Amino acid sequence: MNDLSEGFKGCPFCGAIPEVSNTGSCLDIDCCVGMSFQKSDVLDEKFNKRFELDMNTLKYSDDLENVIIEYAKEIWNTRVDV
Repeated sequence: MNDLSEGFKGCPFCGAIPEVSNTGSCLDIDCCVGMSFQKSDVLDEKFNKRFELDMNTLKYSDDLENVIIEYAKEIWNTRVDV
């Protein structure tokens, strides 16, 4: 588990807390299954506009990255617990 994994529930299949990566244009959630979010799609849905990706860091501003992570948590954690 890494720092980005904080707040994510365990996998509905294996129970492990997933590894979360947010480098580049996608936020990826991995364990025995995976899920990926295109960051620009999340921001477009939330704000209805496009933002510039910093090509040096391959990230958006910290505030926008947090919006994306919280969105991913909401989707990942919205399910029936086993």
